Amino acid sequence: MTNGTGTYLTGDRIADAVVRLGIALSNEQRVDVVEIPYRAAHGGIEQAMLTIGWQTRVNAETHSTAGDELVDHRAVQAIVAQAHRLVPHGDTPMSRDEVGHTQGYDDFA
Repeated sequence: MTNGTGTYLTGDRIADAVVRLGIALSNEQRVDVVEIPYRAAHGGIEQAMLTIGWQTRVNAETHSTAGDELVDHRAVQAIVAQAHRLVPHGDTPMSRDEVGHTQGYDDFA
């Protein structure tokens, strides 16, 4: 994962979940913060907080490394849950009362 603050070596599933959440947030013109685990330069696992969504840049790139891919099922589940909590803020259908104030109400009954 790469954003304006740096590059974070994480696993494929984690990166995919972040990208999907970023797209969902962008579609709603919203931003949020997501926490991801990443492999630090010293080899240990650390956490990063990334701002993603509307008008933010987050890129997922393929990077070959020696060793095992970083896998964190809890992190992926948390990111997916964050995406599922999004409530679209777009237009909502008109209620029956609202429709009643328009011409041709009988057409909708």
